[in-house]
Amino acid sequence: AYGYSAVPLNENEIFLAAEYDKKKLLPAQIYNIKKRKFKSLNSYLNVPRFSYNAVNLEDGRILIFGGIEENGYESKAAEIYNIETNVFTKIMDSNFPNHCTVTNHAKLKDGRFFIITEGRAEIFDPKTNQFTIAGKITDYYQKSVNDKNGEKKRQRTTKNIYERKTAIALLQDGRVLILGPNYNMAPNNAEIYNPETNSFEITGSQNFPMFYRDAVTLQDGRVLVTG
Repeated sequence: AYGYSAVPLNENEIFLAAEYDKKKLLPAQIYNIKKRKFKSLNSYLNVPRFSYNAVNLEDGRILIFGGIEENGYESKAAEIYNIETNVFTKIMDSNFPNHCTVTNHAKLKDGRFFIITEGRAEIFDPKTNQFTIAGKITDYYQKSVNDKNGEKKRQRTTKNIYERKTAIALLQDGRVLILGPNYNMAPNNAEIYNPETNSFEITGSQNFPMFYRDAVTLQDGRVLVTG
């Protein structure tokens, strides 16, 4: 088996959603940390896949979306697992194909989830079980070019700078900081998503190029970025 996504249920238990191994669908499991034992739930995903995203919702349900399906293609499928009924229920698809190695998400203050996948963003609302597109990312990069006099200048060029997993952090005021990857001549771009206006805006660039970066909001409101 491969690609299990783990979601903590409490301090002692971890939920592992169903996967498949050699085209055989495997059931969901709960791992007990103290007992060091797995318990099969005999419940299965409706769409067999691996490398999907799994998110704990406020009401105790678990959202599973995206992943890689048996045909090798990225999936837009989404479903909800209800712990009380031990049932996976398929819901509307997400807007974009995605999987956990290129997707990141943050829980907004109103309980919705901001999801970004390779430069495309959407919002999941647990109250309606629906995905909606979140504004439009600025989506540009700059490169050095020579003008007619041979002097170097910075040129603004349209290109997807978020082709890999981006780091995001929920700011204290409810906005979301998005840090673009630094590769392929892309600068250390940073943008902010405002859920109230459903819009993005460019903010200050980072000081250092980083790969596989991560970000966490500190108690004083600042954001620590590592990579």
